[in-house]
Amino acid sequence: AANLGSTGQLRDADGIYQRILNLEPQNTIALVGHAEILYQFGQPQEALRKVRLAKSIDPSMDEADNWLARFNVGMGDLDEAEKIANEVLNRNPSNVNARSLIDRINHLRDESNAKLGH
Repeated sequence: AANLGSTGQLRDADGIYQRILNLEPQNTIALVGHAEILYQFGQPQEALRKVRLAKSIDPSMDEADNWLARFNVGMGDLDEAEKIANEVLNRNPSNVNARSLIDRINHLRDESNAKLGH
């Protein structure tokens, strides 16, 4: 399903994730994958609900935290996004996604400061 989503076949991926979740409602990988599809479909609140459910099942799930950090970046809450990404890095220092998020957050802050003349 993840491969379908990345090639633009979001509806097919959405159907696959839904079928998995019908069989295994506690499948954290499917919950996060489905959340990413929902977010791309313009349903951020439902996506956030799925990720929070995954986090309640597996509080140390890096991909759920990375998704929450990306969501917070999108909402403009860079401080919360950075906090979440750093929590991932504390658990797993080699997590490439969290490192990338920190770089993106720093870049956004640099851009913002440049616009403000700092």
